[in-house]
Amino acid sequence: MIDPSRLPKRVMFDTNVLSFVFDPPTGRAEEAPSRELWDALVANRRDILIPAPSLAEFMRRGHKAPPAVRNVEIIPFDTPAALILATGLPMSVLKAVNGTGTSMTHLKFDSMIMACAARGRADVLVTFDPDHPKLKAQAGRAFAKLSVMTPPEVLAWVAAPAAAAPAQAALPATMAVRPPP
Repeated sequence: MIDPSRLPKRVMFDTNVLSFVFDPPTGRAEEAPSRELWDALVANRRDILIPAPSLAEFMRRGHKAPPAVRNVEIIPFDTPAALILATGLPMSVLKAVNGTGTSMTHLKFDSMIMACAARGRADVLVTFDPDHPKLKAQAGRAFAKLSVMTPPEVLAWVAAPAAAAPAQAALPATMAVRPPP
C-alpha cells in the first residue's frame, strides 16, 4: 500500500523506466513496479520529470512522446544543465566510473541525464541503469540531494509504515546510492 505522503515530490524517469511504463507488456519483472510508480505519481499529482536526452532516446526507439499529463515536465539539457555537468561530473569522474567496464559514450549520456536531474531539482532519479548510482557516488555537491533508486526501491520506501519515519522524512541515505551489482 502506497502512503501518498511519502511519495517524493519531483521524480525523474530514466529512459529504461519510461520504456517499462509505456512498452507493450512482455512480463518482465521491471514492468509492474515501473507502471505502479508512474500511476501513483500521476494520481497524487507529483511532478514527473523526463530529461530531454531520455525523451530523445525514447522517441528514437519508435515511441511517441509520453502522454500529456499535467504534472509531466521535460527538463532540457541547456546551459544550466551543462554547467552542472561540467562542475559536478567532470571528466575525472567519468574516467573513474569508466574503469568499471562501461563505455565512455554511455557514461557521457548518463551524466547528461544526471545533470538534468539536478537542474530539475529532482528528489529521485528512477532507473535500472547500474551506472547512475556509480556516477552519483563520485559526483559533486550539485547531486547531494538527489537519490538514485529503482522503481521497486521507491515503492518500498513509500510503502513503509508511517510510524517507521515521519511523513516529511528525507529519502533514506542508504538508498541514495545503491552499491554496484
